[in-house]
Amino acid sequence: MTLGVDPHVPEKFSSCSPTVGMAFSAAQDHMHSSTDYVGALLARQVRVLIYVGTYDWICNWIGNEAWTLALEWHGQEDFVAFPLREWHVDGHVAGKTRSAHGLTFATVDAAGHMVRFFFDYLPSLGILFALSDLLVRGFQGAL
Repeated sequence: MTLGVDPHVPEKFSSCSPTVGMAFSAAQDHMHSSTDYVGALLARQVRVLIYVGTYDWICNWIGNEAWTLALEWHGQEDFVAFPLREWHVDGHVAGKTRSAHGLTFATVDAAGHMVRFFFDYLPSLGILFALSDLLVRGFQGAL
């Protein structure tokens, strides 16, 4: 049985590096909020996409939505007023999203913490391309 893994991928793959993790801990990186950076990017007209899997129990979507709603920036009032709406890919509900003035928040239904790995299981849905489209256009209705 073949798994279909690209032969160029190293045999000893690790999605998390203990060396990198220890360096982050030593610098107390987990103690620093990145929300100010997101606000600064939006102030410079840089589009921002925050996406999260609905099955992510490490960084759950409710908490991610809460910090995007609380983020202080020039478009906060419109962003908060915009309701969460379903977004679709190939006729399937792919998650929920809200967008205003360059900030887009999106959930990816049934994906966990490593949303990127979820794309491999549903290539026909084209979720990766749809998320890219959300970033470029913002939410303007069903995809």
